Amino acid sequence: MAEAAGVSIGTVSNVLNGNRPVRPETVAAVEKAMSRLGYVPNHAATTLRKGRSQIIGLVVPDIANPYFGEVAKGAQEAAELHSLSVIVASAGTTANDARQLLLLRSRGVDGLLYAGSEALGENSLAEIARHVPMVLSGADSENLKVDTVVAHDQQGGAKVAAHLAGLGHRNVLVLEGKVGSWTSARRLHGFHQAFDKAGTRVETMRGYFLVEAAREALAADLAKGKPWYTAVFATNDLMAVGAIQALSAAGYRVPEDISVVGYDDVLIASMLRPALTTVVQPARQLGKLGAERLIARIKGDRASGRVRLVLDVDLAVRASTAPPRR
Repeated sequence: MAEAAGVSIGTVSNVLNGNRPVRPETVAAVEKAMSRLGYVPNHAATTLRKGRSQIIGLVVPDIANPYFGEVAKGAQEAAELHSLSVIVASAGTTANDARQLLLLRSRGVDGLLYAGSEALGENSLAEIARHVPMVLSGADSENLKVDTVVAHDQQGGAKVAAHLAGLGHRNVLVLEGKVGSWTSARRLHGFHQAFDKAGTRVETMRGYFLVEAAREALAADLAKGKPWYTAVFATNDLMAVGAIQALSAAGYRVPEDISVVGYDDVLIASMLRPALTTVVQPARQLGKLGAERLIARIKGDRASGRVRLVLDVDLAVRASTAPPRR
């Protein structure tokens, strides 16, 4: 290939591996030769020679959730800057998270990025982290000695509480995620701290972070009679969509009768009618910074202690919230 491109073997190696800068015209010549000769690097041979796979694994709870798609995009952006690839595994259930992490480890990935929101057994995570570099992105645990990149979920919950209280709401139903979810619990904690005052009422209901589950749970509650709440706070946007569907089916208008707030600000949030008031999560940044921390550890970063990055969140106020009806 070097002969076909008119360059040295070392130059071809630099183009393929990114070891040293190469002039754009030289890169173009090498790529043209690769195309003409049908050359594809032998990844298995490279792994054996370098002792690294040049791949990092990312485990997310549900790749169908647009939020985790953004996390994956951020991780891929960071990986590509270091000529690494990302394998994404969608777990589906908490019990499957550990299996997916172990599976990726068995495939020889250089490191693992875990974006699950459930309290997966810390012993399981600690055991995996003993054998391969690991970073938590969006998830958190004070007991695990691994780097974490998280959004300020308590801050997000508090901002929702301040917004609804400012509109005059005193009775709020909160749709929680899965049992044991780190993120859902922190958001609810922040909400309670800012909202719980004399004359207020807050109750919770499980929506499991899913449109269907939230819709069915709220529909069953509405079937019992007139709702006591004037607002619904869903701890992710998918549950907010389910809540709006259930309220509309039962004849209630959003926000004229009941306000709805979501969390994450996935793409569909601004497209809904009414557009959804929601907490804006830096999903892509969580993936990107998490991958950067992981790559740093893979490359030998010996920073003492655990590195923990906390990203601020904001509230996008749209058309799904309004003062309660008298």
